Amino acid sequence: MPAEIGELSVEQYLSLAASAGRGQNNAFLQRAVVLHGAHAEAVDSARRFGRLLEGFAQRFGKDRRVCLYESPGRVNLMGMHIDHRGGVVNPVATRERICAVCGRSGDDRIRAVSQLRGFGEGAFRLSDRLPPKRPASLGHWLDWTEKQARSFGGGRDFVNYFACGPLYSACFFYPWGRQFYGADFLFDSDLPPSAGLSSSSAVVVLATDFFLRCNSGGVKPLTLDQLLDVYGHGEWYIGTRGGKGDHAAIKLCQRGAVQPVVTTPQFRALDPAPIPDGFDIILYPSGDEANKSVEP
Repeated sequence: MPAEIGELSVEQYLSLAASAGRGQNNAFLQRAVVLHGAHAEAVDSARRFGRLLEGFAQRFGKDRRVCLYESPGRVNLMGMHIDHRGGVVNPVATRERICAVCGRSGDDRIRAVSQLRGFGEGAFRLSDRLPPKRPASLGHWLDWTEKQARSFGGGRDFVNYFACGPLYSACFFYPWGRQFYGADFLFDSDLPPSAGLSSSSAVVVLATDFFLRCNSGGVKPLTLDQLLDVYGHGEWYIGTRGGKGDHAAIKLCQRGAVQPVVTTPQFRALDPAPIPDGFDIILYPSGDEANKSVEP
């Protein structure tokens, strides 16, 4: 796989995205082809990020240094959504995904700006959301997040999903009382919300990964098991009590393959099972809502 492009100025990324959007071969297009497969889809991805970068430049300035993130949804084959009970799941990643331009801020403010109609903008300071002392156990985290979900609206306010991983990692993996960098996110999504495709978990994974990148100093890199705990237990902050199978799918699934995941007695990701040539998985919306945006 081509190397990660990493952090560049908005202006530099705009130039790369514009060239890739015209089909010109560069590092951006090469990376997009690996992620999306077909050349046409890679070009579409470059154009999509070009629009997001223009929006970020208007909102936060062209001089900001940023990273680009994509986070897909997931589908569990056979509808088996039982990872939170220790079951085995067989997820695949969706082509639909959340795309975001992410820039580190100079303080601990986390701000999320949505390009989607009906979401708008939200912000908070991490120091205002942390508990007064470090939770002594996962049980204490559970009790505290239940109260927080009532205080801050849980899943009814989309910006709370950007708090999940940062708060959990601050409570359990960083030295207590340290100062953090926040982040500015500008994002869009073609993942339909409340459709059972884990759009909320996709936000949690994306926001957590960039937060950890911004605050990598003074802490050991997390293992995969620890990272999945941050995603899964962190999402309890919005009032749900799910597992980490969805996050594992978003993080681990490869294009064109099923990713079996065993969640008990210890988490294990088995070898991916390629989908045979000539076959595809068709998603059909039932019209039922899997709505987490309710009173916790």
